[in-house]
Amino acid sequence: MAVFKQLDNAAAVAEQLGCADADAAMQLLGDEATLLHGLTALGWAAAGDYAVVRVAPVLSRFICGHEAPIRSFLHGETPLRDIYCALIVHLGDEGFELDPEQLLVTLRPHERVCHERLLEQLRQLPLRDVVHFLGFGLARGEYEQELADYLVANGLAGEVRLYGCDPYVDFSGSGIEEWTPSAAGEQQFDLILARWVLHHLEPAFRWQAFTPVARHLAPGGCLLILEEGDFRAADERRFADQLMALVLSSIDVINTLTFVAEWHEKSAESADAYYLQHLSADEIAVIESGFGFPFERQIIETGPGVFGQTIFAYRRLSR
Repeated sequence: MAVFKQLDNAAAVAEQLGCADADAAMQLLGDEATLLHGLTALGWAAAGDYAVVRVAPVLSRFICGHEAPIRSFLHGETPLRDIYCALIVHLGDEGFELDPEQLLVTLRPHERVCHERLLEQLRQLPLRDVVHFLGFGLARGEYEQELADYLVANGLAGEVRLYGCDPYVDFSGSGIEEWTPSAAGEQQFDLILARWVLHHLEPAFRWQAFTPVARHLAPGGCLLILEEGDFRAADERRFADQLMALVLSSIDVINTLTFVAEWHEKSAESADAYYLQHLSADEIAVIESGFGFPFERQIIETGPGVFGQTIFAYRRLSR
């Protein structure tokens, strides 16, 4: 079992919100003004920001209208899936929409810090004439293309060949070459990026889909996993863990339905197909156990606030 840093973001959520138990949480989350202040205190957005002003009222109404199941979830009885599925339907019933461009402004401080940390990892790649770069679950691949352009523009690669592994995307005409672990040949990649995708894969599929991909990392290559969550190794769930899962999943649903609205309707049918579970320390360890090669790992915390991401950077050793 891997030894992890004590990334106890969940405790920070409970402390900053001032919630010691489920009763305190329900009182806070059900009051619009208090919830708005809480989202600001958690570092999701600045006071008066477009997104937080739009999100706080709808979340508050959702919590008040679903008090019994949410309280049950905070006590560890109701599964998280029941809550976020109900939220998706609620957003549809209210006709809730956010402007993607304005939401990007809200998220930009987080994006900027994560981006700079990722660039630091790219600058450590061995110099190569051609860098083979695989995006796992990359959707349209716009961000991966931005990183590829950075490598070339900064003399870190003469050429970057970009590959995509995403069963939901048609890459034709994109300049991205589709690749799967079952593809013929022993293709190896100098860089693999899984950015905000693993928490949307059901746990069994995480191992079946991702670890075979990771095994194609070239010696000296870098594998980057960017996720949010609480990676504190724990023997049991605490109230703080439940509270953090509630807050993160709510924001995740709103972000996803805003940025890829064409893939997700706010309906019961769409909610049933939606999956969300942030990774735990044990799950990261299971992923690592399937690599099949020696590696060095660096865990990079980003900010600002508890909505900052965690980057797991792996270097495949040559020995």
